[in-house]
Amino acid sequence: MWKFVVKRLLLTIPIIIAVIFVVFTLLHFAPGDITMQLLGTKWTPEAAETLRHELGIDQPFMTQFINYIKGIVQGNFGISYISRESVTNMLAVSMPNTIYILITSVVLSIVISIPIGILAALKPNSVFSGITTAFSLIGVSAPSFWIGLLLILLLSLRLKWLPASGLESFSALIMPSVVMSLSHLAALSRTTRSSMIESLRMDYIRTARAKGVKKKDIVLKHALRNALMPTVSLVGFIIGEMIGGATVVETIFGISGMGRLLVESVNKRDINVVLGCVTMMAICVAVISIVTDVAFAYLDPRIKAQYVSGGKSNG
Repeated sequence: MWKFVVKRLLLTIPIIIAVIFVVFTLLHFAPGDITMQLLGTKWTPEAAETLRHELGIDQPFMTQFINYIKGIVQGNFGISYISRESVTNMLAVSMPNTIYILITSVVLSIVISIPIGILAALKPNSVFSGITTAFSLIGVSAPSFWIGLLLILLLSLRLKWLPASGLESFSALIMPSVVMSLSHLAALSRTTRSSMIESLRMDYIRTARAKGVKKKDIVLKHALRNALMPTVSLVGFIIGEMIGGATVVETIFGISGMGRLLVESVNKRDINVVLGCVTMMAICVAVISIVTDVAFAYLDPRIKAQYVSGGKSNG
């Protein structure tokens, strides 16, 4: 299994570098002069040249890119052009809020969607199954920003049950997590339902029933393991989407997270902060992808056996 993890890790590194290169290139060749924004009325050709040299943006493109990659390896994401703060420190302050929302949203999606999908699969033609299918369609179709604004109007402004912005208490996590998880919850429940129905129609399930195995054991010990494989793959994809979707949720609810920091930095053209946010998001998605692949390999004995047998033959 360790060979599998190392292999996935080595394949991920060039992908992260490629993502950074694309974003770095787009920002480098974007129209506009950052020195005019920073110097304002004090701008002169001499002052602009001095500032470019100070920021290190007077060097050739590839030199700047290589220096940036070297800095990332050392844990240095550069300095913010606007505030002159360390980008590493800015990310250290904003990332925890994004992680809190992300973890709560993922747990909420999994805890609710998988039981719903299983129950809907056990009675595919029931009223409950129809209701969950309709709910899934609504959840997938409704825009997250629209749901967020409705929740703020209802639960914060009218009923005053939950805070409308910030992240200063656990109750403040509820609305952002619901908004971020709703559409994904619907997709997960649909995937679990369809894969569970397919698993329950397999020959080995019929054999287990013929042997008199209890229905509970058939569902939880036999069918669920196979049914979870598409769901696990989807969870990894969904977490990546949530990391990107944090920009919308954090902006709506006024949360000082990495997504909001990215939006503000793009508006200010603070290139180093934008690169830092995108790089951290790419690293997070890559790590989640590796974890998802490991979980998938654990559920699928064929992948595990491939690496175990390979290790024995090499020994």
